[in-house]
Amino acid sequence: MEPEEVRRFLSMDPSLHFDLVELNSLPLEEMGRRSTGEEELRHRLQEKARELLPRVKQEADELHVTGALVRALLLQWYRESPLRKEWPAAMPIRWAGLLADSRAAGGKLQPWLVRRLLTLVQGERSDDIGGRILRHLGRGRAVDHFLERPPAQTWAAEAAQAVLDDLALRPRIETPPRLALVRLSELAQRRSVESVNQALSLLLDSPERGPFIVLHPNRYPDCELVAIRAPPPGSTGASLSYQLLLQRGAPSGPAAGELGAATGSTTPGTGEPDLAGGTGDPWESSERTVDSWRSLVQTLRAAKQHLPAPPKDYRTRAPYRTLRDLVVKEAPARKDFLAVRWRGRPSGLHLLASLLTEKKLSPEAATDFEYLDSELSDLVDGRPDRVPDPPRWEVPGGRVTREGDFQKGYTYRFDPAGS
Repeated sequence: MEPEEVRRFLSMDPSLHFDLVELNSLPLEEMGRRSTGEEELRHRLQEKARELLPRVKQEADELHVTGALVRALLLQWYRESPLRKEWPAAMPIRWAGLLADSRAAGGKLQPWLVRRLLTLVQGERSDDIGGRILRHLGRGRAVDHFLERPPAQTWAAEAAQAVLDDLALRPRIETPPRLALVRLSELAQRRSVESVNQALSLLLDSPERGPFIVLHPNRYPDCELVAIRAPPPGSTGASLSYQLLLQRGAPSGPAAGELGAATGSTTPGTGEPDLAGGTGDPWESSERTVDSWRSLVQTLRAAKQHLPAPPKDYRTRAPYRTLRDLVVKEAPARKDFLAVRWRGRPSGLHLLASLLTEKKLSPEAATDFEYLDSELSDLVDGRPDRVPDPPRWEVPGGRVTREGDFQKGYTYRFDPAGS
């Protein structure tokens, strides 16, 4: 009778009967040692390893496949880990070395699955193979492509594996609603924060800087919003920490589930940026508040990102008017907005924020005065197509006056109230 793990291994194929996590959990090196002296069994194990290697390599190297796997396993962690007391003991065996070498403080914890399959083919221990590239894999087939990876694939696989190692060791708990990703942070110290951020952006189809959305209630209604937050710029040493954040009370209804439907500036009880309100299209939600705009522009400024440009009907959208109220009334918010403003047209709000900040503005582009005139008129009386005569606008906090003419150019002056 063959051992159960041997039967499971031999029953796999690269198509219908393929389970990457199940394959990863099998004791491949132990199976190789047991087959010593049993030539027929050893030959069958080697042939099966050769058959599975291309599929395993593909799963680990194709970024969209790897990203989908990370999401699927994180979803399993979210749903199952609170209910399974054996999670910290059982899951490292299944997930370690799945996509890249799993490393712990003090050395290697588990070699990459491809390496372990190669040791089964070669009849060697993983220690004997080490980091060298095998030039031939039986029957004269070159194996450089099994172990070698371009830098982008290497970083992505290492980042994905570090996240899985962190999740395997720590189940989800109700408090605190965040998890320090220790292995991912250690990887960033070995590589760099920039390379890890780039890897996460490729895996999760996100901006190059966090927060990187992994799960969203739109797709998984039974889940909170889950995101990976990158460390602030300039973090080093012990302060360099990636975190997995769970957005308490993230929107989950058919309409409110849209990104940008948050109604507060922070996650309740945590003081963390409101991730549900800090990503996606901010122009779609009619519930966008001043607080959520303030949180969003602060988050984007810290991440060195820009707001997306509003749609053509932006003046009819409540989120645009709410953002304008924030920019007009709060000087710190104006500075944050100018740092993250969208590129290109419409430019009226950019010009208005600059005018209120600098107190004087002479638009450089010939048509910019039209955008500023429209912005001021819409702000004052809701008539963007009507310029008062003389061109003066009583805005919150003071008065704006336009001077000059079309030929020589216009200059706008903001006189604060009481000055």
